[in-house]
Amino acid sequence: MTKKLTLTRAKKILRIVPLSKSFWLCTNEYLRSLNALADALEAVSDDVFRYHVDKYKNDFATWVKDCIDDKDLAREISRIKTRYTLIRKIRENVDEAKSLVRRYKKVSESHKAK
Repeated sequence: MTKKLTLTRAKKILRIVPLSKSFWLCTNEYLRSLNALADALEAVSDDVFRYHVDKYKNDFATWVKDCIDDKDLAREISRIKTRYTLIRKIRENVDEAKSLVRRYKKVSESHKAK
């Protein structure tokens, strides 16, 4: 990740958006989280990926910016032109966000125990 990950940003990365803000994949699936997006991208064909990403647009980056509300991640993935690179970038961000939230919870719990 380029920008420092804060707890607020980590929670955005891990959030499950309402159905009204879900990502419509051209396979007629509705995805509500970055984790679900990465899972779906592993299962789809390159043709499906190219439907959403081409020289002129990147639907995934638009969704991340507008619905996940993470402009920094959207900027990062807007330049990605291959399915596997996008999967890797999403997984890295989700894993880092999970790790930060876990660390924060441990610290919080240890302070409560005192």
